[in-house]
Amino acid sequence: MRYTRITQLIIVGVLFLFVSRLSVGQNPSESLGFEGNEVLKTDTAYREAVLKADIETLKSILHEEIIIVHSDGDTDNRANFLESISSGRLKLQSYERSNVSVRVYGSMALLLSRTRKLFTYKGTPGKDEDTSLVTYVKKGTRWRMVAMQNTHWSN
Repeated sequence: MRYTRITQLIIVGVLFLFVSRLSVGQNPSESLGFEGNEVLKTDTAYREAVLKADIETLKSILHEEIIIVHSDGDTDNRANFLESISSGRLKLQSYERSNVSVRVYGSMALLLSRTRKLFTYKGTPGKDEDTSLVTYVKKGTRWRMVAMQNTHWSN
């Protein structure tokens, strides 16, 4: 079976979760180093852009081949995700991360967090509480999001 580069990065990210202990709950600014802090800045810009429906900023952060796995199991690509935001089909009112952990491996970084979102989808209000694993790759001087996996909390 032939894997694309993004599929390989997702597999590496998932394997990483199984073989390492993540320090979830640490203060995100503690001992992340320059690259880890840059990933956090990029992720903050991503969440702010989603809240503001800032499509140009989202285009600069989301890799052209991004794979998004929503908490309901549906998958999404960049074009559809951007269209859902620009059309107003998806409107986020809040998007918060907690218990953030970032691990940088050269030009790849994994961000793990608990996530809470309030949104309206197709006119229906909703909320999600997830564990999110976001994979970033560094292209030149910029970090770009190549994958996001959201898993709904079971309370």
